Amino acid sequence: MNTDRFKYRIYVPEINNYIYPLEDQKEDLADLPHEELWDSPEQLIADIHNKIEELHSNKRKVEQCTGLKDAYNTLIYEGDIVRIIPEDDEMGIIRWENDIARFVIDNIWDKIQYDFDNWKSTELEVINNINQDDYFK
Repeated sequence: MNTDRFKYRIYVPEINNYIYPLEDQKEDLADLPHEELWDSPEQLIADIHNKIEELHSNKRKVEQCTGLKDAYNTLIYEGDIVRIIPEDDEMGIIRWENDIARFVIDNIWDKIQYDFDNWKSTELEVINNINQDDYFK
């Protein structure tokens, strides 16, 4: 099963960089059975939401992985700036759209929104992200 979809990264403005919590804790959590970590799936979800709210209140940005990789095998996260390869001058920002419960691509130049599903991930190239790109600061 592909678990990349359940990965998160956290942008920390003080260091102008990301941390990847699950990658850092993989060894610590790998040997523990689910029951020892949380009493129920509901508790797990509540803990995750509480942690995300805490991070947001500290000016941290939590971004979720789409679960897909671009043309160069880089995981695609929300907040990434991607170049749409079939259209050399087309660029967009990956964003989660709550109203339709899916990832979308906001075209940077035309202010058009595309369903992320319209492209194969291999037709995208991650070129930066909105938190570290000077244009968006």
